[in-house]
Amino acid sequence: MNPGTACAVLALAILLMLSPAVGESFARELSIDEAVELALERNLSLDAARLDYESANWGLRSARASLLPSVGLSSTARRVDPDTYERANASLGFAEEMGMDVEPFLYETTYETGFRANVPIWNGQLWGAVGVAGGARDAAGHAYEARRRSVVAETKSAYFDVLRAEALLLVSIDAVDAAEENAEAAQRRHDVGGVPLAEVLRWRVTAAEYETAAADAEAAVTMARTQLANVLGMPLDLTFEFPAVDPAALDARYAELAWLTTPGYLTESRARELLVGNPDYEGLADVTRMNDAGVSVARGAFMPSLNASGSYGWKADDDIEPDDEAAWSVTLALDLPIFTSFKNTSDYQQSRRDYLAARRRQEDLERFMIAGLRGAVSALVSSSKGLVAAEKLVEQSADYLKSVTNRRDEGLAPYIELTDARVLFDRSRVGYVNALYEGVVAVAEIERLLGDVPAEDAPDEDAPDEEMGE
Repeated sequence: MNPGTACAVLALAILLMLSPAVGESFARELSIDEAVELALERNLSLDAARLDYESANWGLRSARASLLPSVGLSSTARRVDPDTYERANASLGFAEEMGMDVEPFLYETTYETGFRANVPIWNGQLWGAVGVAGGARDAAGHAYEARRRSVVAETKSAYFDVLRAEALLLVSIDAVDAAEENAEAAQRRHDVGGVPLAEVLRWRVTAAEYETAAADAEAAVTMARTQLANVLGMPLDLTFEFPAVDPAALDARYAELAWLTTPGYLTESRARELLVGNPDYEGLADVTRMNDAGVSVARGAFMPSLNASGSYGWKADDDIEPDDEAAWSVTLALDLPIFTSFKNTSDYQQSRRDYLAARRRQEDLERFMIAGLRGAVSALVSSSKGLVAAEKLVEQSADYLKSVTNRRDEGLAPYIELTDARVLFDRSRVGYVNALYEGVVAVAEIERLLGDVPAEDAPDEDAPDEEMGE
């Protein structure tokens, strides 16, 4: 970083510490790492995504459990009205007269207890449902990871927006002070006939414009702080002090990502390789796989299913104790669908088209993400070049302002030229602030798309031209 830019950054830092309009409400310093940690702990949308994943994980367990045996205990009690009881057992008196020991045909209160077990041996629909649940679980997991990355990127963006807004506010405050000082100086010279009234009025107008810009900048600070608090899941009126961005660290990050901006490097195939670890990218494949499993569920409705069941229980009587005679049974059931009024066919055709639509959406969104990665890399290149240009402009406009000021003091330059030089200098500082924070946001977007970006992944110099996209 050149000396002129370093001085400009130092001046901004000093103003940030001294300005009462911005600094009095700060509670404590919050670093970018602390902000990210807070967001990951407290962000409500991230917590909802985590719960969605846990729900989908339990859904997969439920689907798998449907393939396993189930055992249940059944115990019932049935009561009939006295008239029905009497009619059902009317012949018991005759049996007793004949010396026969016959149990009642119907008990007034009947108790029955037994165990039942079911074992699915083969069921295509159940297996397909496991595939659907597995795809849903994986999709929810990748959605959580994607949301986590997005929260980190949103936190960094909101954090840097606060710094940008505060830096622009400081520039506006400094510009207002300078314009008012120049207006007063022009007024004094006008009072002694040194300059025309137009020069005074021009500085008054310039000061008023800067005051309007300062009011807008102050509102932008409030909005940026509110947005950051919302992303962090903190009270919206909570305030922090933020350390300034180190331009040298940004320059170092640009250098680390230089391999990504090599001309001809980011081909479509290379972009696909880089995006493989992106949870959004992988989640697309999960959704397609889930729809493919839905086809298996529909196909299973055409196939036979085989189930085994068994029961073990005690004879139903008027005694609640299971101490009577016991009986067991085993059943093997084969279910073969023959005709369902074409419902199976309709379900299959619907699921098949859902799967094809999912594949098309996956292909479309993959291309969209590749385009997004290329756009992010282009923004990275643009921001790095723009920052260099902004640094030069700040240095040159500062030199120009100093030269015009000296010439004005010597009576060789009109006030209008000084006004233009001051406006150019203030605009250059605004441009530098925007270029600096556009750069850190561009880096944050690259990190969101690629995760832990390797420091170097440049193509082999001996690689064939077609692999370089040339």
